[in-house]
Amino acid sequence: MDGPRYTIRYRCADERGRLTLIVEDERGVSYLFGDGRLQGRFPERHAGARLARLLRRRARCAPVPEVVPYTLEGLRRLVGHDAPLPIGRAALAVREA
Repeated sequence: MDGPRYTIRYRCADERGRLTLIVEDERGVSYLFGDGRLQGRFPERHAGARLARLLRRRARCAPVPEVVPYTLEGLRRLVGHDAPLPIGRAALAVREA
């Protein structure tokens, strides 16, 4: 198995062009994906839409049509982070609930 998969729900870019994605795992838990890693875990219903509304203060967010989900490495390649994630304290480990 190649790990959890994440569906992109929103694509957000700030005025400098920095990209943040709002993704959702198979269980419906939302995450921010930026700087090549998952940041935060938001298990509430419709958390992705709420995050997009909050981010709109600083970034332009657009919904993304649903496509095949990506692995973490797939998300990293998609946004241009080709180097593998470091192993250790800097890497965010997603724990199963």
